[in-house]
Amino acid sequence: MNSQQVVDPLFMSRIVWASLSFSMLIYGFALYTLGKMQYLGLPETYSLLEMAALAMGLLLFVTLIIHEKKIRPEPDMQKRFPLYVVCWAVNELIVVVAFVALFTSGTGNGFIYLANFTLALTGNLIMLPKKYRA
Repeated sequence: MNSQQVVDPLFMSRIVWASLSFSMLIYGFALYTLGKMQYLGLPETYSLLEMAALAMGLLLFVTLIIHEKKIRPEPDMQKRFPLYVVCWAVNELIVVVAFVALFTSGTGNGFIYLANFTLALTGNLIMLPKKYRA
């Protein structure tokens, strides 16, 4: 017998959302356990990568615009799903660049990671997949 199981697209998108959101927490846990994040505070000087990491936070506005203009009005979840994934991947990129900046800086200041983590997680929470409501 060849029976295919139908998977709810909303359920599947929430699984992807949760895994990408949880990975942001794992990056912070890795930084903390490896001793790279020792204190929080405004840095006195920034490296080029740290400045790039802070600028990456501006990408959150791009994902929010995509969410408002393209994702929210679309009633079909299967058409919304690829756009959701793109937005979540950009939010993930915000955190990954901050992770690399903190990991390579050697200062131990977790401010940049925490700022980017907060922005990206807030973006992911705003973009939690919901049922379409006209």
